Amino acid sequence: MQIVDFNAPNPEFCHESLDLFFRVSTASGQFCIRRVISMKILRFLSALSLLFSLTASVSLGARKPKKEPEILIVSDTFGHDAEVVRPTEDNPKTYLIFIGERRDMGAVIAGIKAPSKEEIEALIHRTMKSQGFTQSEVGEAVPDVFLVYTYGSAFVPDDPSDGIEFDEESGEFSGQTAVPDIVGEREMFALAGGAKVLQSGGDRRALENVRDAADTDRLFVMIAAVDGAKYHEGEKEVMWRTRISIPSRGFNLPDYMNLMVETAAPYFAVETTAPVTLREEDRRETNVEIGDATVVEDEP
Repeated sequence: MQIVDFNAPNPEFCHESLDLFFRVSTASGQFCIRRVISMKILRFLSALSLLFSLTASVSLGARKPKKEPEILIVSDTFGHDAEVVRPTEDNPKTYLIFIGERRDMGAVIAGIKAPSKEEIEALIHRTMKSQGFTQSEVGEAVPDVFLVYTYGSAFVPDDPSDGIEFDEESGEFSGQTAVPDIVGEREMFALAGGAKVLQSGGDRRALENVRDAADTDRLFVMIAAVDGAKYHEGEKEVMWRTRISIPSRGFNLPDYMNLMVETAAPYFAVETTAPVTLREEDRRETNVEIGDATVVEDEP
């Protein structure tokens, strides 16, 4: 290190480009402290800085996209044959959205986001059309089914299957009633497909899957179809119902409801004998064929 007096007549090396200078003022004058740095050190520091920048860029660019949620689907036709509830070219089915509402079961999950009525109904229309159903308009003939939908969050802190035990020797479930007593728990159990597992005599592993799903805060969409002609006569008969849900942690309905409903669309008006869980890799491997929509003309 060298000290140069600025008051000297020719402080020449104070202006050399490869040096670092520190100016210091004292009572006896102004000085320049020169720290001489070799060209090799400068090149090393420059290369190190460039390497750090490239590494940071690659790290940001290689960040993995957010993984899609597991979608749980439970669908019922309540004993109706497929040809009665599913549209075909020879047997088209019309529908009209009757009513829908948001519902938070068990407890409200803080900060939950919800889609608008217009967004969710546009999604329902789109997916119903993809499955061959035909939309009716108000004032036209009574549709084959009226649609009722609910959506929102489901949260129950307690284990909804508490008290239900599986006897390995007999292969049967025992304990309290097959469906829990508390309304919130009963809904969670239904979302997870618990009733189907119990009715079909599922094994321990199937029940554990239901427990895991029912013990997880969930977001859901439920679509049900009521017989139009019978409802017009004052009777209520549910023809089919499809429950769709995902874990709530890290996800929200506005961003993922399209994925949920579109994934579940092939299960509309279809009986699932057990809960169906579709993961991201399952959806990539599944090829769903969607038939053409059928237009039904009004009878004169």
